[in-house]
Amino acid sequence: KNRRDWEILPLFGRLSSGEQQKVFRRGSCRRVILATNVAETSLTLPNIRYVIDSGLARQSSCNASTGIQELSTVFISKSAIMQRRGRLSNGVCFHLYTEEAWEKTSEFTTPEIMRSTLSGVILQMAYLKLPPLSEFPMLDKPGAGAIRAGERMLKELGALDKNGKITSMGIELAQIPLDPQLGRILLAGEKFNVLDEVIVCCSFLSIVDPRERPTDKQSQADAAHNVFKDENSDFTTVLNLWNESEKVSGYGALRRFCKENYLNYRRMRDWKNLVEELTFDFQHRHKKLRGKVDMEQFDREHFHMALLAGLPRNLGHWNAEKREYEDMQGRKFQCFPSSTLIKMKNKPEWILFFHLLEIRNLYSMLNARSISNDEGGTVISFCFGDCFNSLCHVTSPSSLISSCLQWSSSDPYGYERCSSSSDRVRA
Repeated sequence: KNRRDWEILPLFGRLSSGEQQKVFRRGSCRRVILATNVAETSLTLPNIRYVIDSGLARQSSCNASTGIQELSTVFISKSAIMQRRGRLSNGVCFHLYTEEAWEKTSEFTTPEIMRSTLSGVILQMAYLKLPPLSEFPMLDKPGAGAIRAGERMLKELGALDKNGKITSMGIELAQIPLDPQLGRILLAGEKFNVLDEVIVCCSFLSIVDPRERPTDKQSQADAAHNVFKDENSDFTTVLNLWNESEKVSGYGALRRFCKENYLNYRRMRDWKNLVEELTFDFQHRHKKLRGKVDMEQFDREHFHMALLAGLPRNLGHWNAEKREYEDMQGRKFQCFPSSTLIKMKNKPEWILFFHLLEIRNLYSMLNARSISNDEGGTVISFCFGDCFNSLCHVTSPSSLISSCLQWSSSDPYGYERCSSSSDRVRA
């Protein structure tokens, strides 16, 4: 009856730690907590009297046929329903669905191996000389389509040969504790002399984005994040953020830096720890490292070519008539709203992206622009360089994909045969 008698608080995984802690503090009035399924198992809240269960959850899964990462709303399993009911020590749980819906739902949540990309699993099994994944006696066997998609990705990266046998490239990738695509980027980064930069970038791509946008301070957070933005590449934005964070010393100073710039402190620590681990790993292999990211002498052209080596299918072409991008398989998408490219009036003809994510619409996550145009057709040249010109002189997305895949997997040690930028592998 009186709003002052109620306190309404949100609770979800990407909420800042300070905002999350509010649900644990004592209050002077009745409290309503609007939570995602993070409250299902990750947190235990005291003194819960009522639970209202919608029966729905947002679940991340990879569509094997399209390769798109989907974040869709699904009806939860019976085990998840019981978990939500178990949040109560003594109270009442209201389920907002019929008994018929309860009967139809599955007993258990779909195992993660059945809704994830399998390239890393297939590579490790080949490295350990285990039977193929399709023949391995697993409790929950992935679908044949997901297995084929994983094998196709490894062949494109040069990790498996035509017969599905592991290559020398695959042996190197299997020893890198990252996804094979990110590992391929690291190996290319070494040959292009941008290993320090790609270690920082690949570490960032392996964690949850540390940038936060509190619901009540979105404009302030956007202004703080815009300081680090590079107008041509979200990947270079990551390097700018890293360089600024490296200027502070000590955990206390880092915590203040994160608070001032709306960054999650724990995720920044995870990022730094992973960079340290990968740096130590590559130094142990006697790889050449400068030990820091120098933006003044930073070769952005080679940096983006190293990214392309691990993301050979992730190119989008701008359709001016339909005002949308189209990838190599004909999928239509837009740049994610937080991308630095979203505000460009003249859209780049070609972009490189990290992956596609379907929420309500299909978006490309983390993008880099290209320049284009010569009389012989479209020239892809990321970040204003010209060494990619010899790679792709094409007129359509369909003719580009085979060129990029051939280029990515042609030299198992990353362009050793090329003595200069003008002699890069020709498609």
